[in-house]
Amino acid sequence: GTLCQRTIDFPDKPAFPFLSHYLEEQQKLLQKTPSKRERIAIFFGGASEDFLYAADSARFLSNHFEASEAFEPVLFWSKDPDPRGEIYPVSNTFLFHDDPASLEQAIREARISPISIHKRTADLAWLCFGESRNLYPWQKHFHSLGIPSLGPQALTLQFLSDKTRYLNILEQNGIPVAAPNVHSHLPVLAIPILAHTDDNLELLPPLRLSTKENKTNIRLLGKQKFIFEQDPEWSKQLEKEVYPTAEKTARIMKIKGYALIYAYIQQDMTGSARIFVSEIKAPAPVYRDCALMRLALLEGKHPMEKLEALIASAKLP
Repeated sequence: GTLCQRTIDFPDKPAFPFLSHYLEEQQKLLQKTPSKRERIAIFFGGASEDFLYAADSARFLSNHFEASEAFEPVLFWSKDPDPRGEIYPVSNTFLFHDDPASLEQAIREARISPISIHKRTADLAWLCFGESRNLYPWQKHFHSLGIPSLGPQALTLQFLSDKTRYLNILEQNGIPVAAPNVHSHLPVLAIPILAHTDDNLELLPPLRLSTKENKTNIRLLGKQKFIFEQDPEWSKQLEKEVYPTAEKTARIMKIKGYALIYAYIQQDMTGSARIFVSEIKAPAPVYRDCALMRLALLEGKHPMEKLEALIASAKLP
């Protein structure tokens, strides 16, 4: 019988019928109005040197999705580089540890058990891993489960895991690439791209990179540290010079979602510029000070507008 009917066995508990009726009504309400928020599974992890970046990225995304009426973030810490390894569901509080060892200790103390990823885990997967982790097996696994995920398809990620190989492919297709130690004296720039489909590429204003201190640094081109600099006038002058090469690069590599093309730039006396592609980050990391969020600030847009655009592109075939 119902909860209310079962309270007949407890005549000395007058509050039971009222509480039972309330619980049954709430249950009916939940059944009638299922949550319309899309579940975004945020996976974070990586080697010790990448951990703080991964946790910061996951925290940034989780906070914005939590404040949204459209999305519900669910966090998972991945201990192993393989998606079939140990994956633990965690709360936001676990994002404030300084290293993987202390996080793992906290998980053991909380007696959290590992889970397996399946179709009902989420409506979309977002990976927050460091440079040391290969995303190819993850995208391949999500595809087999029918879960959309941010970034290029698995085959593209397999190519991008071998820098020498994809730079050779680009060079064979007429893209100038940066030979080791040849162009190291030239200025560096990053060209953000939002690739919605093969035929719909949105090239965002190129950003200059600097080695100035006292600002948030990013890892780029090996161990060298750079930061993004905002210079709208400089970016506007370069767009017509760098966009054709960046667009061709994105199409050759079948980039999807948010990516960064890093390049050295060479300008002659007339101001004409030529770029030499040096590295591709796809999917590019998303965090508070990333290129995409800095561009949102320049455009006077809320970060969620850019995040929603990325989610929409991930759902496209």
